[in-house]
Amino acid sequence: MAERQFQNNHITYLVINFTKSSFIIAHPDINKCCLISIIKNNDETQSIDLDSLDNQASLENWLEKKLKLSKIEYDEFSTVPPQDEQTILRDAQKFKKTKIRYDERVVYCEISTGKYWYVDNLHYGKAAHLEVFDKTGHRHLGEADLQGEIDESKSDSDKTLRIS
Repeated sequence: MAERQFQNNHITYLVINFTKSSFIIAHPDINKCCLISIIKNNDETQSIDLDSLDNQASLENWLEKKLKLSKIEYDEFSTVPPQDEQTILRDAQKFKKTKIRYDERVVYCEISTGKYWYVDNLHYGKAAHLEVFDKTGHRHLGEADLQGEIDESKSDSDKTLRIS
C-alpha cells in the first residue's frame, strides 16, 4: 500500500489494522486513528504516511474526516441547491468531472454512456434535480433526481449544453 500511495498520492488509502497492534502512533488529524509512516530507501524526508484504524469508532471518525459522510445526505428542506457530493455525481466509478461549467456548476460525463450531467443551480429542497444531456450536449434528455433516475417527460428541446 505504501508503494501505491507513493505512486498515486491523489488516491486515499486506509490500513485496517489488528487490535493492539504495534502501529499505535496517534493520527494528528483524526481522532482514535493511527498513522503508519513508511520510510522508503532510507529517505526520512519523504516518508509515506498511511492512515490506520482498528475499531468501529476510528472507522467512523476516518470516514467523516475523509468523506464527510454526514454531509452526503441532502436535506429536502434545504434552501440551497445540493452539492455534487450529495448526488449520484459523487460516484467516481460512473462519472468523471469535465472542465465544462454551466451556471457555475461542474458538468460531469457519465463514463459508460457519454451523457452530460450537472446539478441545476436554480432548484433546491424538494425541487432539486440534475440536468441530463446526450453525449453531444445538443439534446436535453430530461431531469434526474439526486439518485440518477431520469424523468424523460421533462426534456426540453430549447436547452442545450455547449461542450467545446
